Amino acid sequence: MANEIRATYNTGANLYTLVFNAAGQVYYPVGGAFETYGTGGHVQDDYDIVLSEVGTTGQYRGTFPVVAAGVYSVVMFLRIGASPASTDTIIGSTGEMHWDGAAEIDASALHTHETTIEGYTDILDDATNGNAAIKAEVEGIGGVAMRGTDGAALATVCTEARLAELDAGTPGKAAAEIDIMKVDVAGLDGAAMRGTDNAALASVCTEIRLGKLDATISSRSTPAEITTAEGNIRGADSDTLKTLSDQADLQGTLANQTTLLARIGAFTVTGANTIFGFLKGLMSKAASTPSDVGGTFSAATDSTEAIQEKLATVETYVQRIGTASVNVVAPVASDGDITIIQGDDYLDADSRALEWQNENWTTPSLVGATGKLRLVVQEDYDVGDNTKDLEVSVAVSMDGTTAVFKVDLTAAQTAALAGSPPGDKYNYTYQLQVITSGGKKLTIAIGSCYVQQEVA
Repeated sequence: MANEIRATYNTGANLYTLVFNAAGQVYYPVGGAFETYGTGGHVQDDYDIVLSEVGTTGQYRGTFPVVAAGVYSVVMFLRIGASPASTDTIIGSTGEMHWDGAAEIDASALHTHETTIEGYTDILDDATNGNAAIKAEVEGIGGVAMRGTDGAALATVCTEARLAELDAGTPGKAAAEIDIMKVDVAGLDGAAMRGTDNAALASVCTEIRLGKLDATISSRSTPAEITTAEGNIRGADSDTLKTLSDQADLQGTLANQTTLLARIGAFTVTGANTIFGFLKGLMSKAASTPSDVGGTFSAATDSTEAIQEKLATVETYVQRIGTASVNVVAPVASDGDITIIQGDDYLDADSRALEWQNENWTTPSLVGATGKLRLVVQEDYDVGDNTKDLEVSVAVSMDGTTAVFKVDLTAAQTAALAGSPPGDKYNYTYQLQVITSGGKKLTIAIGSCYVQQEVA
């Protein structure tokens, strides 16, 4: 962490900054904390943060202190003497540092979190789309479409019609059929019918044997004793239907697991490396980070919960920044530069006062505030001599939410200023400063002033 404070100025200058918090306390580097200016006899030299020039480029850099997250004011000074002093010149406008506790807040950090969220949203979409296919593949499990060892659905085999045919085989019917067979096997064309063992069929199918067969058929179970319970129906390998169904469930489950893993990718299944672990890591900053993610992802900082907190912090900073802007009224130009004619009056009574406006002013309160407009010769200011050549009061007021700052200049005051030509066009530098009733000093504007020589 370094070089968060940046400034551009003439090369070879001795620059330093003071850092203030929202309460107006100044940062004390030795103590590592903010305090009221002058506590313990401390002076400007105790609070300075030195800016170092990069070569002879006129670019100056300094390190912002390690403090809590918030918005801080950074005021830059040009050191005149051997050590920093309260009389040193303030350079430029007061800057703001938006700090997250470890680094300056910038747009690139938010973009990184946004990219992370989009990446993991794609993963969730893929997993959701895969679930629809998985559901369709497992619909047949659970008894909806049970099948036998030949692959035929059980419902198409054990029909009511087939069970009715079995019931129709009543005792005595077999005897009638056997009598017909007896006639048929007496011989074809006078030749005795024989079995595979070459025995004459008439000597095998005797009355005694047929009687035994009839008795066996007559003693078969009644239709009421035939049940389709899973425990009684068996396949060709003697497995009960329940066993076969359980095996089908297992095979279907394994097949669908393979399909699922093929679609969403394999997990190492250690620690948080599961679908549930990934979802927790994406949503909760307190969850463990799945190592399968790889890269620098961390649930503590990159989960949706952590990002939501950061966005809330950014929103707070934006609200603190507000939408305030400084408007100016002639003879103050839009860029803040002042142009006046030597020897002229610039009075509010004539609607010619120098005027600045700050819209959407919220804090600090300007009730009871006073102000000063100071001018110093530009050439003196450039060499570090900030002795004022003119100082006049500023009228501070509020018009709704707009802060208004007005300055009257008399003819005598403008006549005493050095005109141009013969000097440079912008021959003065000015500073408009307000002091609140609580003692806070606020620089509203700082810029160049052109005093044009009058015609005698």
